[in-house]
Amino acid sequence: MESTAAWICVCGDDDRAYARELDARLQQRLEQAQFRADEVQFIGNANFSPVQGELLVSERELNIMRRLCQAWQVELRPMNITSHRKFIGPLIVGAKKLIYPLLQVLLKDVLKQQRDFNASAISMLGQLLQERGAHTSAAAQRLGRYSDSV
Repeated sequence: MESTAAWICVCGDDDRAYARELDARLQQRLEQAQFRADEVQFIGNANFSPVQGELLVSERELNIMRRLCQAWQVELRPMNITSHRKFIGPLIVGAKKLIYPLLQVLLKDVLKQQRDFNASAISMLGQLLQERGAHTSAAAQRLGRYSDSV
């Protein structure tokens, strides 16, 4: 039996089997050069948690936070450029393929600014939800003490 806690928790419980599976998949991707070791180290050292401590929210709010945490990373992704036009289509496709890298360079700073804003907004939303949950919990405790004394 392992004595140390898993590096990943699922529903508040250490999940050693899932941690081993993810470690194996990461190692495989490193061997296939899909990731670099310095990228893995950067991610390992980063704190991506939008809140510290316990988050007391409803299931609906938790699902919204999960979707936001998954969608905050805005990128200009490469796309499969095609054209249905028979004769002029290859020219259009070629022009779009030439313009695409230029757009990536021009929009790099704008997209970074958007990602930073998204991360800050998610963090603030998490903090607000956490504070509201703490206030709601404290109010419920006060109400319980009040009803016990009456």
